[in-house]
Amino acid sequence: MLLKSIYDAERLKILPFSKRELFLSGLFLYWGEGAKTKSIVWISNTDPAVIRAFMRWAQAALEVNTEKIIIRLHLYKDMDVAKETKFWSNALALEAAQFRRPYIKASTLKSLTYKGGFGHGTCNAMINDAALMRRIQMGLKVLRDHFTGP
Repeated sequence: MLLKSIYDAERLKILPFSKRELFLSGLFLYWGEGAKTKSIVWISNTDPAVIRAFMRWAQAALEVNTEKIIIRLHLYKDMDVAKETKFWSNALALEAAQFRRPYIKASTLKSLTYKGGFGHGTCNAMINDAALMRRIQMGLKVLRDHFTGP
C-alpha cells in the first residue's frame, strides 16, 4: 500500500513526457547503455523495457520508423533460438523479419553464476543511420559539456 501511494505520487510528477523530455531522457539512456560507434545507433540490454524505451525514443523523439530497427539477439548455446526470438518479437511488438541471425555464445545459460538477468539473452536494437548517430553524438557532447563545465 505504501509503495503504491509513492508510485502514484511519482507517476503524477513524471508523466506525461513532453517531446523535449522524451528526447532528453532518451539521450541519457543512450549515454549510459548505447554503443558509441561511428554509424550505427545501437543499444543492448537484457530488459525488454529498456529496449522498448529506446524504440519509443527513436520513434517519437528522433522520428525513426520502427521498421528501420534491426534486432540481433545474443543467446547461450543451451537456449531455444525460436522460442527466444518469439519472446523478444512479442515483447517488442516487432516482426520476425526485423530479427537477424542471433549470436550464440559458447557458454550456457545454466552455467552462469550471476542470475540477475531476465533469462532471455541480450537484445541488441540497431538503426543503421550515420546522420542520426552524429546527431546523437552531438547531443551527448552537449550533455557532457554541461555536466563537466564550470
